[in-house]
Amino acid sequence: AWLVLEMCWRALAPVIAPNEPVECVVLEPSFSAHVLSHPDELEAVATAADGPTELSRFSYPGGNFGIPHRDHSSHDCFEDGLASMVSVWCPLTRVTQDNGCMHIVPREFDKLLYTPEHPLHLLPFDQHSNHCNFDLAGAVSLAPCDAGSALAWFGSAIHWGGACSRYASEPPRASLTATLRRRSAATTSLQKLQRLDELAITDLPLSLEQRVRYIAGNVLLYKWWYGLGSGAIPAELAPAKLPEGQLVGSAAGSSGACKGSKGDY
Repeated sequence: AWLVLEMCWRALAPVIAPNEPVECVVLEPSFSAHVLSHPDELEAVATAADGPTELSRFSYPGGNFGIPHRDHSSHDCFEDGLASMVSVWCPLTRVTQDNGCMHIVPREFDKLLYTPEHPLHLLPFDQHSNHCNFDLAGAVSLAPCDAGSALAWFGSAIHWGGACSRYASEPPRASLTATLRRRSAATTSLQKLQRLDELAITDLPLSLEQRVRYIAGNVLLYKWWYGLGSGAIPAELAPAKLPEGQLVGSAAGSSGACKGSKGDY
């Protein structure tokens, strides 16, 4: 998986840092892997004697994050009108229209993309009223695509994952997700919550201890999506506990200004 991620990193770095070395682009510590569940598996769990596994908020293990959302505010994703960050999505299986493809809203159909101060900027879909605060008709399905494809969009673009149909000809999709950012750009709010350093491509390969630490950090970052029992993450692997309300960003320095580029998504 790390070799695949490194290949995506090298392929996509020029999108936000054209004519710059790949070292000008860093990996935010919020990366993960996702494997969808087949509908039959989800039904079996939901009808089990101990009840469903849907624990909190709007997702569950093996789910598709099907609510339209932004990974970040546009405040974190642009500098001087140019993209400084992209969300990376790399399928590990072939993706079709019905086995869990991603859906993305191009900027021409996202009227709030460049207005992070708007109260609805981080609420593209209101689950209470079932109202879309964007033009749903403009959404694009990112399928078909082969395993190992490197896809990316603005870090604040509206997107969501499709569910796997029980009639899909391909297995439920599996994928890697990550965030690439120009080193010179400001640290994101999400990274501050993690209290983990960003990674440079020269940091690879990570040691086993480093990999486990970043895995633990990501499990804790998204703990509101899944219920975690006490001790799920060993204390020695979790980021150091800080005083209430205190956040620490990356300690990595800047290697100089990076130029940005504009794109459709």
